[in-house]
Amino acid sequence: MDFLLECIGFPPNWPLRRLVEAALERGEPAAWRGAAATHRSLRLGEFVEVLVERDGDGPWSCLPLCASPHRLRLAVHGRKRIADARFDALVSGRVLADGARAGAPDERADATTGGYHASACLVDARKLPARLARDHVLALELCALALDVSYIGDDQGCERTEALGRERGAWLAPLAGPDDPSGAMELSARITRILREKNPCSGEPYEVLELDCPVRPIRALCSRWQREAEGIEPPRVGARIEGVFLFAGRVRGGLPGPQGRARVNFG
Repeated sequence: MDFLLECIGFPPNWPLRRLVEAALERGEPAAWRGAAATHRSLRLGEFVEVLVERDGDGPWSCLPLCASPHRLRLAVHGRKRIADARFDALVSGRVLADGARAGAPDERADATTGGYHASACLVDARKLPARLARDHVLALELCALALDVSYIGDDQGCERTEALGRERGAWLAPLAGPDDPSGAMELSARITRILREKNPCSGEPYEVLELDCPVRPIRALCSRWQREAEGIEPPRVGARIEGVFLFAGRVRGGLPGPQGRARVNFG
């Protein structure tokens, strides 16, 4: 089973078959994804859903997502297809600080000013046109899915000490650098809120963490089993969390109108 499902309370030994059966029986068609019979969205609570999908006779895949009231304004620099069928595309660019204009000479992608480089995997990129103008601003609803949590604790013990002097005391950057984005982001940020949930399928508890990041808070999910296996302390409000996270989500605004086709485009 996909280890990302541990982030929403599915134990490592949970049979994928049972999740597929639940999605087919109680789920809804997943918007902008594909055939309704094999592209399902199963809601697990107020904020969390899991996409359960397959194409043709291929294997089933699963992806947890967490809803958020916060939107990030991304000035898009690039978009590309990726091999992972769970995603339509990967977008990369710069998260804009409040009041900043995309492409403005004084807008720096630096967390000391509020903006930062970011990349994210989208599940509904097919709603976008085939081409977008460089620096076109999209409003994204994203969540951070933990690929590897390396630290939870006080500021004094953190690894990314450079975060302490930055906006909101947070540091975020694409794992492979802004020139080779993968959707994976390194981050170091404080936890400001914890929403405690219970998985209705497994009965296991899990947590939605709200992180104090520049510009807007980001909601994050991480595996209790990974944390316990590596001896990392439980999350708590005020603690710092560090690690590598997959940023995933949907487009919620900024879709270009007809005038967008007349600008310089990139694909």
